[in-house]
Amino acid sequence: IATSGIDLSVGSVVAAAGVVGGLLVDDGGATLFVLGAIGFGALLGGSALWLGMRYRQFKQHRADLGTQLTAQQRCEEALRTSEQRLTLILEHVEACVCMKDCNGRYLFANRAMRERFFAAGESEIVGRSDAELLDPDAAQLVHHNDLRVLESGEKLEFEEAIRTPASAKAVIFRSTRLPLYAADGKICGICAIASELRPSGREWRAPRSEPTEP
Repeated sequence: IATSGIDLSVGSVVAAAGVVGGLLVDDGGATLFVLGAIGFGALLGGSALWLGMRYRQFKQHRADLGTQLTAQQRCEEALRTSEQRLTLILEHVEACVCMKDCNGRYLFANRAMRERFFAAGESEIVGRSDAELLDPDAAQLVHHNDLRVLESGEKLEFEEAIRTPASAKAVIFRSTRLPLYAADGKICGICAIASELRPSGREWRAPRSEPTEP
């Protein structure tokens, strides 16, 4: 591109030439500015190369992200499937199984626990404590044994005579309690597995319970 007969300052033309890679030529008093084809081509070529590189990086990043999301989705699906299978098993075992947090509030109670121990639905149990579900003596006994597990961090076994809401008389339960751990290694609750041994054959009175040998 050439301009002729236009009064342009040399400084401005040189500055423009420096920006776009053009050539400045003085031809008989006429100021000519010739845009260098080589410089302009290099500019376009460099831009195209940079854009191409960035596009490839973007595509690779998107592919990596898609792979990560797919792997995460597979893990989440596997976890859901595993939880569903575990719940199905626990719902059909004969033993009473429950989980509580460190404050003694129920997180889970299987069907045997709901029907044979509490005679209540899941919504009436989860989120509540033994103090809200059992009579005071039974609640104190269960809470005392829960604390022993939380404080020792060990699996303990007990024989407990408890009058449950589902029974008018005390029933002897053999229970195994073990601590539950969070990802950081700290105890976050307990799991209890109890089997009904026999009716105690006596009217309810405040029981005593000692750990039995595993």
